[in-house]
Amino acid sequence: MAIVKDNLWGFINKKGELVVPHQYFQVGHFSEGLAAVYIGGRKLSYSVSDGKWGFINVSGKLVISGQFEGVHSSGFSEGLCGVSFEKNGVLATNPKYGFIDTSGKLVISNRYQSVWAFSNGVAKIVENKNVIGSESTYGLIKKDGSLLFPLIKCYYLEGDGEELKRKGKLKVLLSLGGQDGYYINSKGEKVQ
Repeated sequence: MAIVKDNLWGFINKKGELVVPHQYFQVGHFSEGLAAVYIGGRKLSYSVSDGKWGFINVSGKLVISGQFEGVHSSGFSEGLCGVSFEKNGVLATNPKYGFIDTSGKLVISNRYQSVWAFSNGVAKIVENKNVIGSESTYGLIKKDGSLLFPLIKCYYLEGDGEELKRKGKLKVLLSLGGQDGYYINSKGEKVQ
């Protein structure tokens, strides 16, 4: 579990023993045996700057070097984690995310503006994100990086791989508020 002391983060084990010293400005939670940690940089009032994200194992050893500008908050899911290589600080408008495996190898190129965690073999992505309240280009990708169905221009694609498996469909919202829209199946076809 992550704990903070003097504005620096470390980790304790289930017995409450400190296993990773308080040395990071920001950390993620452990998922699939790895946690994202912000290496270097400096603390600003509400954020950090000039460092990079890497990953440590449960022993605190850095196993994926600090090379990422951003990491997805869910960490690793189904062996993959969304990361950004391009500078996308607090005021960024155009980050580009891809996915790495647990060895740090980029397995899905960094071309997406937003990514979600993998669930049941697919992850939601946004290829072209427009201003709030207008259409963006959404899709679901498989772990090999291919699209599950063609990209969809909409306000929001509601749900993920878990919902698609459970309900067999996802809702495509066409405007803010979600009153208009339709449902699609795993082939991207409109369904009831």
